[in-house]
Amino acid sequence: MMILVVICGALVSFWVCKVLILVWSKPRKLEKLLRKQGLNGTSHMYLFGDLKQLVSIRELGPSP
Repeated sequence: MMILVVICGALVSFWVCKVLILVWSKPRKLEKLLRKQGLNGTSHMYLFGDLKQLVSIRELGPSP
């Protein structure tokens, strides 16, 4: 039974590490590389991204 708990703990830890790399590390690396190439844009924001900007653009209405 104890071995099962240890294995489950290891799997959960592995999964948490993978998610953190996917959600935090990769976007930051990509942002850094793009800025190095001269492509400046908005910083990566977790969960919502550029949602505030999209909402404000939609409120302005369609372009003619």
